[in-house]
Amino acid sequence: TASSAGMFLLHYNSLLGQFGGVVGFLLGAWYLKALRTPKVPDAVVINAGGPLLGAALALNYRPCATPTLTIIYNLTQNPATVASGAGYLFVYAIGICMAILIAGGVLATLILFPRNGGAARGARLVAGVLLIVFGILVVTDLMTAYKGLLVGGFV
Repeated sequence: TASSAGMFLLHYNSLLGQFGGVVGFLLGAWYLKALRTPKVPDAVVINAGGPLLGAALALNYRPCATPTLTIIYNLTQNPATVASGAGYLFVYAIGICMAILIAGGVLATLILFPRNGGAARGARLVAGVLLIVFGILVVTDLMTAYKGLLVGGFV
């Protein structure tokens, strides 16, 4: 079953990615209030769009191999250190996931609870712009282009 699902995702990866880019763009437009949903509460849009956007990000995001991750991968190549390498890889992945969850939770809290005033407007603006940029990068198949700019700026 997993192989069939994997083959399906691999075969339709580009099309699913395009769909995810459109979802990201639409959510960004909604955050910026350029797209109106007059009778749909904010929580409904977040709860419906969030998982779709997460799936789109999972299909399209190609993480770069940091020096730390490279060392961990090297540990998994040696039969004597494969168990410790797998443990390090698990902890590394949990750390990355936690950082993304915390950032998303803070943004969602600021956006969904209007009593935050200016912070909510600022978070909504930042989230909207990032989602629109993400959507454009995915639809135009330039998702990895920003990494070149970032790495070029730091190296």
